[in-house]
Amino acid sequence: MREPSFTTCEAWMGQVERYLDGHGGEAMMRRHDVDRDAVLNVARVELDNVDAEGRSRLTHEQLARLVDEPRKTVARARLVLIDSGFEALESDPRRAGHATRVLQRQPSTA
Repeated sequence: MREPSFTTCEAWMGQVERYLDGHGGEAMMRRHDVDRDAVLNVARVELDNVDAEGRSRLTHEQLARLVDEPRKTVARARLVLIDSGFEALESDPRRAGHATRVLQRQPSTA
């Protein structure tokens, strides 16, 4: 079993919040046409549903129900997290055609 690529839940969420408050985060949210609250809500629920290795297996539909946002908004918020380096997509060997999202520390270059 590999170690999670993020340190603690609180640290990961703090990194996400700081990034979104900066110029890079603002530009990324504009690019994906999604607001800060939606990204933070998706990030929090994603974080609440990760396994010990930092993996979330929630579908867009499941996450949309949990955050009470349209699926389109969830997809855009997840793109912000992926494109900014906070999540990575990984194929799920147990479910052909499904991706798992792995939480990651933000790269220092982002």
